[in-house]
Amino acid sequence: KKGTCDILKQMLYEFNLKTSCPYSPEVLLERAKNDKKASGGFVDLIVPDSLGECHVEKITMDEFLLVLKEGME
Repeated sequence: KKGTCDILKQMLYEFNLKTSCPYSPEVLLERAKNDKKASGGFVDLIVPDSLGECHVEKITMDEFLLVLKEGME
């Protein structure tokens, strides 16, 4: 839903929670490969749709790397 990301960011700021990451997308990808949500070259990505609602997308590790890079721009 449009605006959900902005609302979530604002909530994170209000609670003094980080909205940036000191690790590169490549480092995060390597860690994700060992995560319980990753298997067979895929990872389950939790995608917020609106406040309190989300869905799961199974994506490849290559797609996950692109998501990480996009999110860090």
